[in-house]
Amino acid sequence: MTGDSSAHSNLKETAESSAIAPGDQQVALEEKPGAEIKPARGALLKFRPAWLPHLLVLALYTGLTFFYLAPMLPRFFQEVPFGGDSWIFYWDLWWVKKALVELHTNPFYTTFINYPGGASLNFHTLAFLDGLIATPLQVLGVSLAGSFNLLVFFGFIFSAYGAFLLADYLVHNKPAAFVAGLVFGFSPFHTAHLNGQLNFVTIQWIPFYVLFMLKAVEGLDTASWRIGKKEWKNLGLAALFLALNALTEWTLAAFLFILTGLYLLYRLWLGRKQLKTTLLGPVWRLGVVFLLFAAITSPVLIPMVNEARTNKNVKFTPEESIVYSADLLSFITPYELHPIMGSWAAPLAEKYSGMSNPAERTVYLGITVLVLAILGWLLCRKYASRALATAGFWLISGVFFVLLAMGPLLHVSARPQFTVFKVNIMLPYAVMYYLPFFSIMRTPARFVLMAMLALAMLSAFGIKGISDKAGLFSKNNNKRLSGGVSFGLAIVASALIIFEFAPYVTTAFPFVPPIYDVIRNDPNPGHVVLELPLKPTAHYYIAQPSYDKPMIGGYLARQIDNPLVNEIPALKTLALDSGVLAGSEAQLKSAGIKYVMVNWWMLNDQEKAQMNAALQQIFNRQPDAVSMEPDGKGIRLTLFILK
Repeated sequence: MTGDSSAHSNLKETAESSAIAPGDQQVALEEKPGAEIKPARGALLKFRPAWLPHLLVLALYTGLTFFYLAPMLPRFFQEVPFGGDSWIFYWDLWWVKKALVELHTNPFYTTFINYPGGASLNFHTLAFLDGLIATPLQVLGVSLAGSFNLLVFFGFIFSAYGAFLLADYLVHNKPAAFVAGLVFGFSPFHTAHLNGQLNFVTIQWIPFYVLFMLKAVEGLDTASWRIGKKEWKNLGLAALFLALNALTEWTLAAFLFILTGLYLLYRLWLGRKQLKTTLLGPVWRLGVVFLLFAAITSPVLIPMVNEARTNKNVKFTPEESIVYSADLLSFITPYELHPIMGSWAAPLAEKYSGMSNPAERTVYLGITVLVLAILGWLLCRKYASRALATAGFWLISGVFFVLLAMGPLLHVSARPQFTVFKVNIMLPYAVMYYLPFFSIMRTPARFVLMAMLALAMLSAFGIKGISDKAGLFSKNNNKRLSGGVSFGLAIVASALIIFEFAPYVTTAFPFVPPIYDVIRNDPNPGHVVLELPLKPTAHYYIAQPSYDKPMIGGYLARQIDNPLVNEIPALKTLALDSGVLAGSEAQLKSAGIKYVMVNWWMLNDQEKAQMNAALQQIFNRQPDAVSMEPDGKGIRLTLFILK
């Protein structure tokens, strides 16, 4: 009797699950020849392609990118976003293509700057992967500026989309995941670095690494060394995306190593009663990820490690770490270049930070984001997220990266000391500075990038938590109501975030004055250019891609001296580095120098007097060409051609 009852119950459940819901019933048609039976609206939705939401999300992120970066559109192939280091990355894209396509040489070493000895680019902000992606674009005829801008748009769209995929993997709620992508992809940190630092604009590989890292360790509940086929796929993709981050900017890889370390510690804590399972599960598999990563990047990584051991210039002083740290109040101070709030936020940003570059001191987290993140932790603390990347883990990660962003010492309203005893409060960065290679990273404030990723995930948890509560307290646990709340919250939150994160975008044209035409038209690629004053400045990188010849000076992230300057008296005189005027034009010619360009606009009155005396000593003649200031009231450039 019991068996009959059970069978009857199973049969009833099967019949009920097979029944067609009223909304899914087919439309009744008259039986006419050729009549076509069309599914009702509900049936159409049931067979909606899985890729359709992703296409919609990509379209929305693309539209927002075009809206945010609208000032770039009118001269997309002529101008680039302008800021502190724009011309460095402009030069980087040119150099990688030249090294690989024209010279067939190692792009991590160049003799086109610091001629003739050249310079290592291992610790320069080369953004090699960006250059690699831009190379076929340039070969196909896309301008250097156009290639630069395409990388920018790609970085914004796919950093947001990658965060969307990661959040959707964690919370299974696409409206919530969309907000997460918005938070990470369009954060003030991201848009601020648009004005000058391409390596922190093309951050799209970060969420993809985290996604596949988590997938690689999901569902590991057995103590086994064996790695399945599907696991190998995820492990390989995690290693690949970690390598893509490193080849874009090694600082990004360092950030991800720290995040992965936090995740492993979190897993070890959760699995402390089954330590063997945890060690042979996530710890072993992520160890494999790091081994694969080392193998992929070894051609670049090994020379970097060797150089770091011998070159003292790659490290920055502790004092610089303090200068480039974030003030506690900066996290709630709106973006200083915000179209509306910037007028009152800018003085505060300048007060709180010793950094002169707005891109580096922008660490605003967003009030809407903070509210959603707090709700995410409160409402989803017990939510069993996939791969155990719970709201608690993201809260710990976010707090830790905020602490790192504040550098070695706590600063509050620009004050590093507290109480009448002038006490300094040490932060985790002060300890981590002594870890291998940690001192190479000069700017602690950049850790806010990873805090934004954590807050993006918590924001998704926040929307999911609110919508789940709405469905739970409704009659019959209404899932449709829960979905509607998610959708409505996502719209409201997105609108608020888009307003809070509104960027400031300005562009600049890489103008090369006509006075350079004689250098550009010179067919001899071995003729060397000396730009004066002989000091590190990225401005010289505007003209070099145009005239395509080596130069004596140059600008590097880790600046080095050119020994040729001390070897040739004429160069030392022109470098304004000698109290004694000495040397001759013939000495310059013997060093391979054909052109000497003097940038008078870079000199103050005292330096102009010194430069005039140096030029009189070396050349004792009038320049071969002169370029006036736009207003015609002063000399901007003079060119000497060595006969």
